[in-house]
Amino acid sequence: MSQKAINITGWTLTIVLALLFTMSAFMKLTQNETALAQASSFGIDATTYQF
Repeated sequence: MSQKAINITGWTLTIVLALLFTMSAFMKLTQNETALAQASSFGIDATTYQF
């Protein structure tokens, strides 16, 4: 693989990971019902999830 292809792959993976983290943070900050339901399925109650 060329250096250019490695750089493009690296940046693509970085952007995808950043988007996933951003979506996760947004779901947590907005206290989405789906996110709260998933957290409770792991044994995390709503007050703990806020932190």
